[in-house]
Amino acid sequence: MTEHPDRVVLHETVTEEVQASGADLYLTIKGNSFFTGQAAIKKAKEVQQLVAGLIGAGVIEEDISVQSVSLSSEKGMVTKSSSAKYKLRVRCHNLDKLPDVLGAVTASNNIIMDNIDWRYDGLEAKENEWMMEAIGKSSRRAEKIASGLALKIVGVHEFRMRKIGEASPEQFGSDADREWSPRMKMMRTVDLGTPLIQSTERGVATTIEYRVQKE
Repeated sequence: MTEHPDRVVLHETVTEEVQASGADLYLTIKGNSFFTGQAAIKKAKEVQQLVAGLIGAGVIEEDISVQSVSLSSEKGMVTKSSSAKYKLRVRCHNLDKLPDVLGAVTASNNIIMDNIDWRYDGLEAKENEWMMEAIGKSSRRAEKIASGLALKIVGVHEFRMRKIGEASPEQFGSDADREWSPRMKMMRTVDLGTPLIQSTERGVATTIEYRVQKE
């Protein structure tokens, strides 16, 4: 093989609109007592109230997890009565229930919505399908180009692929903007500022360098 062989370079893109299959809600809730880990779900009053509302909206308790707890105390003393901020993840598997889940969130006091991560199940398998489709398109084009130039393809010099449309969380504003007062709660039950069903264009882009030589 020569260091710089004759090549035909082809770029191909395959995309598809995909629907989210689920969502992870990340919340911060202020509490007037301090508990660590999953114990907060059973013992912190404010978290208990939120969890009860979420279960009523169709979320199972196993899909509610405490991600972290930050403590606020006076004079450096830590007691069970110290106030705390609990960061929770709420996993919603059925997007048909998402409006009810969001309603349960807005009905609770001292809640901050941090972000929503949309989940796309089966995406890895889809990406493999898109990759193979892109390779097939490139190979057919390469054969036609080589034939038209009286060349033949003798191998692949280089293959590159990148993903298109990597998902990013739906971000919300500052703590002051996100904390829901009673008036804001009434507004948020109607418009949370984020779509309840999320779709996005995803796909792959390939670059294939085919080695060619004269027939």
